[in-house]
Amino acid sequence: MKSLILVQSNLGVGHSNRAKALGEYLTDRLIITRPFTGKSLDTDFFGKDKEYNDLYQDYREYNPDVIITEGYPFGRYGWDPYWAEQWGHKWEHGGILDILEHAKESKKKIYSLDRDIPWVQPKEMFFYIDRLNEFYDGVFFAGDYNFLDATEQLHETPMIDCEVYNTGYVTYPYTKPSVDRRDGILVSGGDWYELTHKYQRLFLEVKEKNPHLKISFIVGDKTPKDILKMAEDRGINLIERPSVNEFRDYLSMYKMAFTSLGYMTFTDLNITKTPALIVPNEFSSSELYDVNNKVIGNEETYRTAIYSEEGGCHWIPQSDLCVDLILEGIEETMKIKEEDIPDIDLNGGEFIKECLTEKKIKYI
Repeated sequence: MKSLILVQSNLGVGHSNRAKALGEYLTDRLIITRPFTGKSLDTDFFGKDKEYNDLYQDYREYNPDVIITEGYPFGRYGWDPYWAEQWGHKWEHGGILDILEHAKESKKKIYSLDRDIPWVQPKEMFFYIDRLNEFYDGVFFAGDYNFLDATEQLHETPMIDCEVYNTGYVTYPYTKPSVDRRDGILVSGGDWYELTHKYQRLFLEVKEKNPHLKISFIVGDKTPKDILKMAEDRGINLIERPSVNEFRDYLSMYKMAFTSLGYMTFTDLNITKTPALIVPNEFSSSELYDVNNKVIGNEETYRTAIYSEEGGCHWIPQSDLCVDLILEGIEETMKIKEEDIPDIDLNGGEFIKECLTEKKIKYI
């Protein structure tokens, strides 16, 4: 079975990483990722460099049995000619509709993949429903409905004709190492570098006030030199940006982490059972809407609040962040016991694989 996963990646790497994680469970797959304007391509995540000038041509050449559109037709709908025209974008490559129409005529399977909290605006529900009902065999919401039910954001779920699955979170396969004793604080702000640097500067002050704290920074080539110098002067350990599973190995060794709570970071924290002090990223998070299309929150804050209620983290609103609250938060987070962190269903990749190979059918 050949699977084609189409990804729009605009801000951060969460959407691309979720697609790549799913790809780990599929034996024959091609992942195409690009900005929603379609002008260029990042490289295939599995090392195959290619200029993807025309989505439809690439689709025909690969000739998959299954098409999975990550984020589309929900929040990542910029590929669609309807929205491209609405937003004044020039459509510069073979559109998603060409692929969906041909795939439907050819009786290929078509699925949408979205996260635990889909970006859905009620005023645009007609668009999501029309696309799903016309082309799709199913929607994979990659979350644990016992923890956070994705369908709560779909105010018109009964009008969707295709199957709707809550699959469990899609994450990279991982075996947690055995660690005798966890110690220290791992500070990681993700790929929003300006925020990461702000957090690191605050932790330089934290270290100054509490020299006994063992603190480590995740750093990379974008880390300002003055932060590196001050961190070394204060005895803060510096860790070069690790791979996904290397990051998880580090998490497994630390008493707690300080980070945001995007989808992939959430799975990393939970799979390693790492207590965390969370500052939800309010800039990158998608808005949440009520049935009247009024904004009632954002994705990361919503996920964080629920995880905190379940005992997995302590958190500070981004607008309130300061050294004193960080110190209070560290004290509270250190009280969280590993065994009290909730067990979340992280088997979404295996579930989707079994669905696609018709070994498992489970409808929510």
